[in-house]
Amino acid sequence: MDYLLNTTHCLCDPCHEGNFCETFTSRQQQYATPYHNLIIYITALCISTLNNSICLELFIRSKAIRRTNCGIYLIIYSILSILASIFLVADGYVTYDKSIFEGDPYSRNTLHCVVGVVSYNTANFLCIWFSASVQLERGIVLFSKKTSTITRKRSIIVSIIMLAMSIGCAIPIVFYDCAWNDVPHLK
Repeated sequence: MDYLLNTTHCLCDPCHEGNFCETFTSRQQQYATPYHNLIIYITALCISTLNNSICLELFIRSKAIRRTNCGIYLIIYSILSILASIFLVADGYVTYDKSIFEGDPYSRNTLHCVVGVVSYNTANFLCIWFSASVQLERGIVLFSKKTSTITRKRSIIVSIIMLAMSIGCAIPIVFYDCAWNDVPHLK
């Protein structure tokens, strides 16, 4: 009841609308969020694949870029960015299409945990760190007196350490199947 206008309004079900729910509607009032997310994820995958494959081709074909530490970081960054987009689309598709793993919700949750949570977040985490490594290497080159003795050995070692560290941090999440509430506490 709207006391100011002295009118009454009904709360209608999704199939009816109007002041007294007198009008039948056949249109969908609610959005299918997984469907829209999947469209956005696929669009982002297309843009990411186009951008990063062009960058990857440039980084690999250019000897001047490829032989530097920044070049190694940029090559790995481009590969990880494409992988992160693929992981996001795979998780979005499984979320959208309920017929996959229809009889086994545990497999759906495990796939969401491994692909959607762990793999995607690990790839994004590594992209951030490789981006920071590019800036660090540029700073080292700018302030270093001996630029002629720089080899790619440092960037390969740092890349291996970052990959091992991120995989090591992801193992407990996969082990507990993303269920942090069920983790036994230390006593």
